[in-house]
Amino acid sequence: MKTLVSPRKAKKFFRAKREFTIGLVELNHMIRRHEDINIVDMRTSGDYADAHIPGATNLPRSKWSTCAHLERKKLNIVYCYSEVCRMAAVAESDFAAHGYPIVQLDGGFEAWQFYKLPTESLRKPAAPAKKKQQRTTMPELRPIPQQQVKATTS
Repeated sequence: MKTLVSPRKAKKFFRAKREFTIGLVELNHMIRRHEDINIVDMRTSGDYADAHIPGATNLPRSKWSTCAHLERKKLNIVYCYSEVCRMAAVAESDFAAHGYPIVQLDGGFEAWQFYKLPTESLRKPAAPAKKKQQRTTMPELRPIPQQQVKATTS
């Protein structure tokens, strides 16, 4: 027979989860209200350059040990690719051990994009395709020379 999950342990887990995670909508509201938070993108530099949450700084895996861009006096909201990014959880634990107040964004960047929340990019937008210049006037009508008219009617 399968053992059921302990309701007491579940209550403890979910209480802790609420304390150390933040929802997508909640973060979006914090950004719009210009709250004094620190958003840290833990994905690769290239992915960060393509698109990231507005105001986020980049702390790729190669620099996790430096704790660069983390702040001790602000809430650090960190995110990775998705909620199943296990390496990010290891880094977040290390950041907290070094005294940084850390919460994790539920769902990660994939969820942020899925719900079409705002993003920024470091890449220049692609130049729009050049449109053919539309005529603003009708072309001038020219009479057809008589020789061409006779040749086409024969």
